[in-house]
Amino acid sequence: MAAGTLCAVTSAELIRLAMAMESIDDTELSLRSGIDITLVRRYLSGEVRVGVKNARRLAAALRLSLEEVLYGAPATDRAS
Repeated sequence: MAAGTLCAVTSAELIRLAMAMESIDDTELSLRSGIDITLVRRYLSGEVRVGVKNARRLAAALRLSLEEVLYGAPATDRAS
């Protein structure tokens, strides 16, 4: 990545990254969070935005903050 490039991570991307770090798949995330597998998959694809109620469940299941699940990670200036 070029110096001075802004890099933001969407909520769906951050959830997928956290899943990889926890070594879980969408089925396991569904079980841990109590959210229907179809809805989990829609969140992961970015098709649907996560609401506050389910964001709390996902945050607990993935050890993320509520803000990370709802908004992703802000753009940062990464120098390389």
